[in-house]
Amino acid sequence: MLPMMRESNRKQEVASGGGPAPEPGTAAVGSLASFYEAFIALRILRARRRPFLSVVGFISMLGVVLGVTALTVILSVSGGFQTTIRDRLLGFYPHLVVMRRDGDFRDYREVAAKIRSVSGVRGVSPATYDEMMAAHGNRRAGVVVKGVEPDTVAEVGGLAEALLDGLSLNVLREEPTLDLSSPGAVALSGALAGTAASVVFLGRDEPVVIRDDPTPPDVAATRLRLLHNVRGAPALSLRFAGARPHNTPSATPRSAGNYVDLFDHGTIWVELRSTDDDAALARATFELVPERAYTVIATGKAGEEGPDAPALHMVEDSYLPLEEAQAQVRLLDATPSSEVEIVSADGDLALGPAMGRATPYALRPGRLPALIVADKLRERLGVRVGDEVTLVSPLRGLGNRSLGPFGMAPTAGRFEVAGFFKVGYYEYDNRFVITSFAAAQRFLNRGDVPRWLEVRFSDSLEVEQYREAVRAAIDPFDLTTFAAHVASSAMIVREALSGALGSRAFKPPESVLELIGNQTTLLRTLRFQDLDFGHRERFRLIDWRETYRYLFSSLQLQKVVLALFFLIIVLVASFNVIGSQSMIVHEKVRDIAILRSMGATQAGIRRIFLLQGMVIGTIGTTVGLALGWGVTALISGIGFGLDPQVYYISELPVDPNVWEFAATGVAALLFTFFAGRYSADKAARQNPVEGLRRLD
Repeated sequence: MLPMMRESNRKQEVASGGGPAPEPGTAAVGSLASFYEAFIALRILRARRRPFLSVVGFISMLGVVLGVTALTVILSVSGGFQTTIRDRLLGFYPHLVVMRRDGDFRDYREVAAKIRSVSGVRGVSPATYDEMMAAHGNRRAGVVVKGVEPDTVAEVGGLAEALLDGLSLNVLREEPTLDLSSPGAVALSGALAGTAASVVFLGRDEPVVIRDDPTPPDVAATRLRLLHNVRGAPALSLRFAGARPHNTPSATPRSAGNYVDLFDHGTIWVELRSTDDDAALARATFELVPERAYTVIATGKAGEEGPDAPALHMVEDSYLPLEEAQAQVRLLDATPSSEVEIVSADGDLALGPAMGRATPYALRPGRLPALIVADKLRERLGVRVGDEVTLVSPLRGLGNRSLGPFGMAPTAGRFEVAGFFKVGYYEYDNRFVITSFAAAQRFLNRGDVPRWLEVRFSDSLEVEQYREAVRAAIDPFDLTTFAAHVASSAMIVREALSGALGSRAFKPPESVLELIGNQTTLLRTLRFQDLDFGHRERFRLIDWRETYRYLFSSLQLQKVVLALFFLIIVLVASFNVIGSQSMIVHEKVRDIAILRSMGATQAGIRRIFLLQGMVIGTIGTTVGLALGWGVTALISGIGFGLDPQVYYISELPVDPNVWEFAATGVAALLFTFFAGRYSADKAARQNPVEGLRRLD
């Protein structure tokens, strides 16, 4: 072996830049040198004559195994908490909510249409959100009542998937059902208590149900809406001429738009216009009485002349005062001809052949609005399907839009439990109840106003980019917007100068004192006016990261702290490698001296002991990674229970991440490498003379 070692030494000298050129066969000799280093390193690990050394190496390896296993498991559990809570939150909470900064959110439908046009938006839905008290029997619970729109709520969350026992969101629908099995008669059923509905005939045997709004108009105002039955026409609206020109909200075919409050009375000139191209389709004049509601019916066919041309008719909506558990319905003719002659099944409503005619409203027994209760809240209230629950709110509407003053008597309403849902997140499963958007509006007497618009995107992790795109769509600021702001502010200034804002009319000053007085009065008048020469955001956009910022920050901090803590365990295991290697070096001093005397270099000795330490680290890391993956799989399969009041979820989650496992393995190998390098350097620096003196 001595010639082989010398040949290896000569090769290393040549590689370092000194000595003669290598001779043929040097590569093979180098390979043998590497083989002997690996052979000696493995023989030291086996240590048949000194089993104590093998035990020390095994303990060092076991330390690495346990450290890597603990670190990978804790990373998987921490990541599982983040992923599980995020998924369950976003299964019920939207990615983004859009709120108005000032005033009622009455234009939410137009804003929702703009949001839907943004690329990446999967759905938009209006919602209400109010804290109340729920009562059933002698049980009470504080709840959050969320009003949702059954047609669009499935687009912004996983509420439909969270419903239990095969329940459907259709239970929240409020339209009564029709039965036309009897010739010449229509039977209505399922009318909702506290609501008004019109059975509208759009043609022979084509009735539809339109939900009405019996909320009284504002004082001295007249309420008006459009019922669209013009064939071949897109969305339509009405334009009024007068002191305050106004357009009604657009109505889509075979439906009615929302009411608009007018303060012009008497004879009003009305024009039917297409929402797409603003083309005028029909004109008419109507006599309006204050504090009453009217429906304007648009019939005919777009583009036709003569009898089939679009025409306007008006009927009065004389709503009845409702008693408890009552609804009101009527029959309404919106056909282009006078062929309808139909009665209700009980015979108290009859609609003869008169186009644009409506029967008076009639009272009917009504069902209670549906309520879907969270699973844990069901246990607290002790309710079952079909039970009645009373909701009590400290807020009460005044008129049509505002809330009552502090100290006013609370509002109470009865609802019927239609089913239950379970999200898997304690806060939602313990406090929330779901009702229809319309029922929540009626309960608080707010009118057609949501709390916010809920938005869902195709990727929840890219919510910041989507939020800016939505902001640009609904609240742009460009030269056109700036010019509109300047024009509006200039009009306010002109009104102030003319005295229309309550101040005196300004006259040209005749002296410096009058000029100063005019300026002072003008500034005082404009002090509280809405002068806007820049961009002032009308909407507030809140994404889920902002809403749950503290929750996810604490989870992330917890994960980092635990990862550092268990990384220290891996570091301690690497110190065990240093200790075991130092003991082996101390026991192998004579063997090192013999190898050096036979021609082994310091680099060769260093590689022997470094290779020995890396074998310990590699085996320990590999076994630790495999064991960590197995433990995470075991936890996932068993499903350890947690207290949801403390941890928000009921089972211990795990989410093993391949990249985190890889990073843990690399860190463990680096620690053991530097630990082995220290011991290897110590072995390489051993004086062979001292080792030879220990020979017997």
